[in-house]
Amino acid sequence: MPSPWVRSFGASAEIAVKGRKRPASAEDSDRETKGFRRRREKRARAAAFLEGNPLIVGLDLAKRRHAVWLAKRDLTPIKRFMVEHSPEGLAKLLERVEHHAKENGLDRALVDERHPQSPCAR
Repeated sequence: MPSPWVRSFGASAEIAVKGRKRPASAEDSDRETKGFRRRREKRARAAAFLEGNPLIVGLDLAKRRHAVWLAKRDLTPIKRFMVEHSPEGLAKLLERVEHHAKENGLDRALVDERHPQSPCAR
C-alpha cells in the first residue's frame, strides 16, 4: 500500500520525495555563505538607514513634470502629486514635504529618485 503522501498527490510526489536533499544538521547551520552574509548585512544597513520615523519621498524625474510619492516607514502611502520642473516647482515640493512630515509626526525626509540608469530602478 503506498504512503498517504503518494496516494494524495500521485506518483509525481514520490519522485519529489526521493529527490530531496538531506535535512540540515546542526554543524551546517553554524556556517554561513557569502551571499547570506551579504544579504544580512544589507538588511542591517537598510534598517539603520530607516531608523526612527522618516518620511520617504519617491521621485520619478522627467523633463517637464516630476511625479512625487510620499510614504511612511512601512511604505503606507500618504500622498501622490506632480511638480513642475522649475525652481518654483521644486520649492513647492520642499514645502509640501515639510508640511506632510510635520502633519504626520515624521522626523526627517529620505529621498529616493528613480530613473532608468538608477541602480534602484533595476
